[in-house]
Amino acid sequence: MGKEGKEKILFFEGTPLDKEQPYGIHIQKIGRTALHWHEGVTEILLSLRGTIRVTAAVESWVLREGEFCFVNHRSIHSLQSEEGALAALIHVNLSYFSPQFPDLPYMFFRSNPVFDGGGKMEEGF
Repeated sequence: MGKEGKEKILFFEGTPLDKEQPYGIHIQKIGRTALHWHEGVTEILLSLRGTIRVTAAVESWVLREGEFCFVNHRSIHSLQSEEGALAALIHVNLSYFSPQFPDLPYMFFRSNPVFDGGGKMEEGF
């Protein structure tokens, strides 16, 4: 809650990555996250146990155990799991790779169409 008693619903999530590290991996139990975004970090979310609803930009989909998705940097997103799923969050440090790939921060990664029938895109979000 903020000073005025109102819940903060959108925030920048600073990902603790050393400038010299290409990525960071965190194992986390997923409940419900507020809408947030990452600056200079592409997130790869892998469901290790349970299902996770991912909402990013104007899309929403469900990851089942063993499935993953990309969340692009500066993409406003949230995660939710009613069952407290366990996930691996892999944060890719874009600035680490920028000397070799200067256009990397402008690229858009997409993963949900290649789920092999597992994850299902939801229409009409």
